[in-house]
Amino acid sequence: MNQISKTEREILVILSKGNKELDSFTLFKRLRTSFAEFSRSVNSLLQKSYIKENGNKVRLTPKGSELVIIGNKSSDGNKQWRNIPDRFVKNSISAYEPYVPSRKLLDESSFKKLNFDIK
Repeated sequence: MNQISKTEREILVILSKGNKELDSFTLFKRLRTSFAEFSRSVNSLLQKSYIKENGNKVRLTPKGSELVIIGNKSSDGNKQWRNIPDRFVKNSISAYEPYVPSRKLLDESSFKKLNFDIK
């Protein structure tokens, strides 16, 4: 499946929310991006046949609708942003192991309300 940019995805989503067809100027205004980026994205989507252009109207094709519904997922399904870096993974503390918090990391203002002296 072809990978598409964020702007291209936004164009497809905007078209799918409505009547699957919009005037190109209206689409440009709803996208809120530069005209150069808009033109690049529209041309890319036209080449990939996700949209069709009839005069000044831009129409979402069935292939484009399918891409919006399915989403632009990676082929292996591995989401790198969900992986925790090894430097942040620590051994878990047992429920029966005593835990003593660091006094200097505690907030003094919350203990002053309770009349405790943590110094």
